[in-house]
Amino acid sequence: MRNVIRVRPVRMPPDLALSQRERQVLDHLGQGLRDKEIAAQLGISIETVRTHVRNAIRTLGAHTREHAVALTSRRR
Repeated sequence: MRNVIRVRPVRMPPDLALSQRERQVLDHLGQGLRDKEIAAQLGISIETVRTHVRNAIRTLGAHTREHAVALTSRRR
């Protein structure tokens, strides 16, 4: 009989799974900036800002961008 080692996956808090840029974009959203303002401050396009928001929402399991901001700000 072989020995079987069972490994249980470690669950990482969802906001730690966010990229640094996704966290930056959500931080700016939490400060009340609009997509256009975030894009200008970070030197990226508005569409890239929207992509980061969309990815963060999916990763966090949030329903809206506001929900995503609330989930990340609660962990601080």
